[in-house]
This record gives sequence, C-alpha cells and structure tokens, in this order.
Amino acid sequence: MKTLKNALKQISIFVVLMILVIGCLMYYWHYTKLYPSTSDAYMSANVVQIKTQVSGPIIQLPISTNQFVKKGQLLAVIDPRPYEYSLMSAKANFQLSEQKVQALQQQVAVAKAQMQQAQITLNVAEKNVPRTLTLASQGGVSKAEGIKAQGQLDTAKANLKTAKSRYLEAVRNLGKPGELNAEVLQAKAQLQQAQLDLEHTHIYAPSDGVVTQLKIHPGSVVSAGEAQFALVETQQWWVNANFKETAMQRIHPGQTAQVRIDMYPGIKFNGRVASISPGSGASFSLLPPENASGNWVKVTQRFPVRVIVEAKPGYPFRIGMSCKVKINTKDSKKPA
Repeated sequence: MKTLKNALKQISIFVVLMILVIGCLMYYWHYTKLYPSTSDAYMSANVVQIKTQVSGPIIQLPISTNQFVKKGQLLAVIDPRPYEYSLMSAKANFQLSEQKVQALQQQVAVAKAQMQQAQITLNVAEKNVPRTLTLASQGGVSKAEGIKAQGQLDTAKANLKTAKSRYLEAVRNLGKPGELNAEVLQAKAQLQQAQLDLEHTHIYAPSDGVVTQLKIHPGSVVSAGEAQFALVETQQWWVNANFKETAMQRIHPGQTAQVRIDMYPGIKFNGRVASISPGSGASFSLLPPENASGNWVKVTQRFPVRVIVEAKPGYPFRIGMSCKVKINTKDSKKPA
C-alpha cells in the first residue's frame, strides 16, 4: 500500500513537472513570437567618400585620422594659384566678349541706318523718275536727263539691295544681343566654372563626423575625382539586423526595439524599425544562390531590418559593432 502511494506521488510530481515544462515552453514560444530577436546585427552609419573636384598639390591639411570634425570645418586646401590665374583669364575673356558684342551691336545699328537711308533714296527716286521720263518724252527736258534719272533709280535699287545684305550679315554676326549672345554665354560659363574650380580648392566637411582612411598629407598631389579620405557621419546610427524569415510576418516599420551592444554589456539602447529590405541578404550577394540544381537544400533565409538607434552620452557608436536586437511586435498592426 505504501509502495502504491509512493508511486502515485512520484507520478503526480512528474505530471506537475511536465505541465510546468510545457507551460514554460509555450510561454517561451509565445514570447519569442511577440518579441523576435537576433544576434546577427551590426552597427552602421553613412560613410561619405571625400573626393577632390580639382587637381593639384595639398598645401594645408588641418585634420588627422580619427579626428572629429564639425559641418563646414576646413579639411584640406589644394594650391589655388593655378585656378586664380584661370579665373583672371576667364574674367578678361568675358569682358572682351561683352565688348565684341557691343561692337557688333553698333555695326548692326549702322547697317540698319544705312539700309533705311537707301530705302528713302529709292523712294525719292521712284517718285522723280516717272516725272522726268514724262518730261523727256514731251520735250520738257533732254533725253540725257531722262537716261540720268533712270540710272539714278537703278543705282538706288542696287544700293538698297547692298544695304540689306550688309544689315543681314551684321545681324548674323551678332546673333542674339546682350547677355543672350552665344559668345557671351560661353565666356560667362567659363568664368563661372573657373570660380567653381577655385572654390573647390578648399574642401569643407559636409556634415559632422569622424575622419577615417586618410590617404594624403601636405605635399601630396591629388587628382580630380579620386577619394582622398572618408567621413563617418555621426548624426544618425542604425543597426542592420538580419531576422529569420519565419519571424518577419509581425515585423513592420515604426515598431520599437531594444538594442544591446557587445562593446557595452548591460546597457540597453532604444531603437525603432525604420525599414525592411525587399530581399534576403543572399539575394543581393555577389554570387546569389541558384536553387534550380538537383541537390537543392532548403535553408531558412534572413532579411535585413534597419533599426534606428538612439545614442547615449558616454557610449560612442562605431561602425561594425556587434549587437543584439529585440523588436516589440505586441501592439502592432499589419499595414494595409
């Protein structure tokens, strides 16, 4: 009888333990569904490649590797003298083009006045010649006077034709007047480009950040279009968290998140889901997998989720920091 009681007691304990284990497993399953997490997450930020827009030797470099700089701070100076000379030449060329256009405009005005005078002379001749020819036929004047009048009419017509031709040629040489003239516009563009090139000899920080990958020093000769160093922007940091596809159904932009960083154990950082990648990480790799082969094996894919992280004083972020991200999906609603 005592043995039976002990057996029943042990069975009861075993049943209770099994219920507790099953309850814990169900709670853990439900919790991980509401709060999906991943350790496949790394800190990231915008990295601006600072490229020189003009070529020349570096004469000033008031920065060093890993230095923090503010937006608008001077980073480097390229020898500006060649570009100052180019700017002077462009200014002179622009002034000459304006003077040339003014001269051409005067030529057009003179040619137009000559054409108008020739038209007046022709109008007078056209009125006088018929009267002179009538008088010559009636004997009022000599035939020589009639021939002379006819010659004057012909000369007036020829002079008008020549004046019109000169006027049209002057108009063609001028093109559009004033600042709309093609030569003036070209000279103005060269002037503005020279001014821009001179401005590009001074390189300023586009934003707050930390200088890295510095490849130059005073005296280095740089070429236009080449990256000389990088600037890690510090205004916004985010974690690229790679979640399994089985957890993606409840994750949506706008949800709150908790971020832990291996470099700062025990410190929690607040975050927010900013966006979700339209494809898995493998889809955008250099050699994406081809699953049409006969030896295909199903592998759970991971999708990058960008989580914006709020910084805390005394805990600076760095690109590549290992993180653990947990997202709160409890009260979220799936967007339409």
